[in-house]
Amino acid sequence: MRLLILHINSSFGGAERTTGNLLKYLDREPIEEVVFFASGAIRDYFPVGSYDRFIDTQAYGLSGWFVNLRTLLRDAKAVSGILQREAPDVVLSVMHYPSALLVFSSLFSKARMRKVISFRGPVYEHMRHFEHGILRKIFLWSVISTTMIFADRVIVPSKGVKEELKRYFLGRDEKIEVIPNGIDIDLINVLKNKPIDDCDVLVDKRYPVICSASRLSPEKNLCLLLEAFSIIRKKIESTLVIIGDGPEFGRLKGMAEDLGISGSVYFLGEKGNVFPYIFRSDIYVHTCLFEGFGYNIIEAMACGTPVVATDCPYGPAEIIEGRYGVLVSPDEPVRLAEVVISLLKDRTRLEELASLGIRRAKELSITRMIKEYERVILTS
Repeated sequence: MRLLILHINSSFGGAERTTGNLLKYLDREPIEEVVFFASGAIRDYFPVGSYDRFIDTQAYGLSGWFVNLRTLLRDAKAVSGILQREAPDVVLSVMHYPSALLVFSSLFSKARMRKVISFRGPVYEHMRHFEHGILRKIFLWSVISTTMIFADRVIVPSKGVKEELKRYFLGRDEKIEVIPNGIDIDLINVLKNKPIDDCDVLVDKRYPVICSASRLSPEKNLCLLLEAFSIIRKKIESTLVIIGDGPEFGRLKGMAEDLGISGSVYFLGEKGNVFPYIFRSDIYVHTCLFEGFGYNIIEAMACGTPVVATDCPYGPAEIIEGRYGVLVSPDEPVRLAEVVISLLKDRTRLEELASLGIRRAKELSITRMIKEYERVILTS
């Protein structure tokens, strides 16, 4: 069997970690060749030797998101040429736009392949928060619904994303597979103990440290965390460490200054290994308006760092399950501050959450995830 993985995003996040794990651990015995069709901008993040050939999507000028129908059809024609030449037996597309390209490119290509698409996050919630205008929403609904109809199998990371696709985008229950993200906890146990030399507040801790790691983009809702931290700082001497980069970097730094907390907030930028920072923190806070799963939640749990997360659609509640961490509303900074303050004053509760989190991380193993992906890819 010949497998082609289509992944055109040019920034690294949860979906890219899933793809990297799949490339690294996939059982290659039944797979003759793996062709990785992805953006050269993030090629270095993926394991060397985990694929047979690499095709750079940047060479074809593909868009990363839904601009309009003309752009979609143009990109689909470019992808169809690749599929025609490569003639894979199965194509696995990762994220919404590559999945739409896969389905629409099949209209132009004579090649016949099984189309397995993987939607990593909620579309409806994105549209509700960030897309405007009825014609724009009709366009997105039409494209996603068409993609759902003509895909052979659909992989999603949470039950919530599955229900969204069924409710709003003509998804069929029997076609959609829920495969939660998995982590390599043994590898994390090694990486978390690596030294750090660029964050004194974690090396020589004088005060409790709150940590968050994510792409600095609007849907991550880090403004909520800054507002909450401004309240926390009035009650407990503490420090906030934010790991990541993105379009909101300048705005968030300005907000920290406006709130008078810039001296206690450390923006560390993007890190190749986030685990030493999370491991040395007292609490990990995950704030999002919506989430397909919440990779960083289980990564923090694997580090033994207690987690407080927003109860947003859809992943955090499915990971935490009411006991492995604490959930708060996505729009209540006062409540978030109260929860963090309460935990920082209760070391027994922090230790209990740390132990429960490690247990949950072990349940969401990389082995389980890979076996489920192999089942879908080989039998779709």
